[in-house]
Amino acid sequence: MAFTVSQLSEERFEKIAYKHDRDVNAWEPINVTGLGPLIPVANTKANQLCVYYRFGVFKFTVDKNNTITAGEAVYYDSVNMVVQDTLPGTGFYLGKALSGGTGNATGTVSVEVSLNDNPAIAANFGTENITTSGNITCANVTASGDITCDDLTSSGIVASTSSQVIGIAKVKEVNTTATLTAGDVIGGIVKSTPEANIDLTLPGADALLALVPGAVVGTTVKFKVVNCAAETHIIRLVASASITNGGVAAHLDVAPATAASFEIVFTNVTDSVAAELYRG
Repeated sequence: MAFTVSQLSEERFEKIAYKHDRDVNAWEPINVTGLGPLIPVANTKANQLCVYYRFGVFKFTVDKNNTITAGEAVYYDSVNMVVQDTLPGTGFYLGKALSGGTGNATGTVSVEVSLNDNPAIAANFGTENITTSGNITCANVTASGDITCDDLTSSGIVASTSSQVIGIAKVKEVNTTATLTAGDVIGGIVKSTPEANIDLTLPGADALLALVPGAVVGTTVKFKVVNCAAETHIIRLVASASITNGGVAAHLDVAPATAASFEIVFTNVTDSVAAELYRG
């Protein structure tokens, strides 16, 4: 099979790491239920981790008895290792043709095929390992091990069968009057040992929104203010123009030698980003 990789500027490439249940040959497409077509970058034994292209634009040899037109569906013939515009006896849907051509007996005609219109991951996975730099969208995720990602967004409940869902906090120490950054709030803990009464002004809602991927109206950011003052020095939270106090004025004061929990609830995430502050 004549096979080369070809990338067009408007198309995206995406690689994933995956263990297949049989041996695979480099650049020979396979079809995995729930993932769609995958193209391995190296010869790999069964149940060994390999890097695969899941999205991208590639050239494939056209079957000698077939004509493919740009824009139509393309199918891969796993026996003859060629592509055609109809489903073969042994093969699978590959992607959309970006160029056209009529195959010949010498196998010198190829067409560019985009895998980028393949469906999102939809299957259940057991022992397989999946690593991707793109997005995974699914209805439910059940895991007995670790789920590690830069950003995790859920439209439903994130639950743990152990005692708690454990996060990583960053402690920001502020001992004088200041304006908190969005990062200070996201960090989770603001600690202060003031030598007088101080004000801590909340950041803008838009800056906070930028650090909360996938936020919708009702999305909540929680943080805690810890006042370590031994005397009568109060920490007072001051509303910003876009994060206002949803409770009463007294809720904004954190007395010495106490701590208070707060929640910022987004009330607008589109045009004029806004949120309200509530004391826990």
